[in-house]
Amino acid sequence: MDFLKKISDACRLHYEKFLLTLVLLVLAAAVVYLNKTKTDEEDKLREFSKGVESRKKTPLKLVETAANDAARKLITSPPSLNFSLPHHLFNPVKWQRRPPPETDLIKMGTGKEMGWPKMTGSHIPRATLMRELTGGIW
Repeated sequence: MDFLKKISDACRLHYEKFLLTLVLLVLAAAVVYLNKTKTDEEDKLREFSKGVESRKKTPLKLVETAANDAARKLITSPPSLNFSLPHHLFNPVKWQRRPPPETDLIKMGTGKEMGWPKMTGSHIPRATLMRELTGGIW
C-alpha cells in the first residue's frame, strides 16, 4: 500500500510529465500510421503508371491551323499606313461657319470652298453693280 501511495504522490507532483509522455506516444503512433499509408499510396501509383504505360497509344488528330497561319502572316507583314492628305488623323479638317443668314458649317478640305475662289460672275451689268457698291457716285 505504501508503494501505491508513493506512485500516486509522484503522479500528483509530476502530472504534466505523464501527460506529455502520453501526447508523444500518440504522435509517434500517428507518424507510423501516416508512413504506412504513404507506402500504400506509392504502391497504388506505381501500379497505375504501369497500366498507363502499357495502354495502346492512339495518334492525335491534326489541329486546323489555317486561321492562326493567316493571323501570323498578317502580323509579320502589316499593310502600309498612309497618313498624308486627305487623311485626317494628323491633318485635321478645318470647319468654317457660313455668313448669315445660313450659318451652317462648311468643311474646308482644300481651302477653296469659300471666299474668292467660290465667287461666280453675276448677270448684273458692271455699271449697275458699281453704282450699288459705291452708293450712286458712279
